Amino acid sequence: MPAMYSMPEPEIIPRLYRLLHELCEMGKDAYAWRGHFFSVMMPIVDAQFGSAYVMKHPIDDSNIWPRMPLAMHIAAADVWQDFVSRGDLRDIPFNEAIMARMGTDFTCTRQELVDDPIWYSSPFFRNIATAAGWDEALTSQTTISPPGYVNGFGFIRELGKPAFTSREVDIVQFVHGELARLWRRPDPLSVHTLPDRQREVLDHIRRGKGRKTIADEMKISEHTVHSYEKTLFERAGVSGRGELLAALSEIIRPNLLP
Repeated sequence: MPAMYSMPEPEIIPRLYRLLHELCEMGKDAYAWRGHFFSVMMPIVDAQFGSAYVMKHPIDDSNIWPRMPLAMHIAAADVWQDFVSRGDLRDIPFNEAIMARMGTDFTCTRQELVDDPIWYSSPFFRNIATAAGWDEALTSQTTISPPGYVNGFGFIRELGKPAFTSREVDIVQFVHGELARLWRRPDPLSVHTLPDRQREVLDHIRRGKGRKTIADEMKISEHTVHSYEKTLFERAGVSGRGELLAALSEIIRPNLLP
């Protein structure tokens, strides 16, 4: 079941919903929308480094990284990139606590996963985190099943920065929870499995473009556009654009995977 989450302060909620709409607009490219997500979220929560990952669930915790269908890093130091390229993350002190929560929805600080004495005395902190110039972390995961994937976001602060606050946890948890709600909605059209050209026509329809305009921009005939439209109507079980747009308002979400 989806986890309940605390609402951020009212003043920031409109910006977070604008971000969610922007992510949906960019949703075809799983890397691009995540890049935009971090460009907006990192200043909001005062993070200097970000990571995103998607992996199958259930997973084999002895060999996580090579099985990730998607992994990306924002402003990552070479020492961190070298570490993850080895394909074994078990040296991270808070990884065991994350694995214990795997399959649940959670957003928490590093302190909730591993206490200070263990963290600061660990070889990982001395050899990797310190060399990479970072310390405090905020980790958020949600499980989407079906199809059976874990989506994760990580935010990191530079050495010397304070720990993440409950406010920042609430903000990340809210946005991630809303994304999970979108991913869990039924999708009778299977939007994110559409062939590229059908998806492109669908995106043009969502923006209110006429058949001739779509044909000109895609450099195809109006007849071909009409054929794509008919296929989309049949898949969605609708008879026209109005019904299609109504259905789309319930199912548009960013692509979980590339």
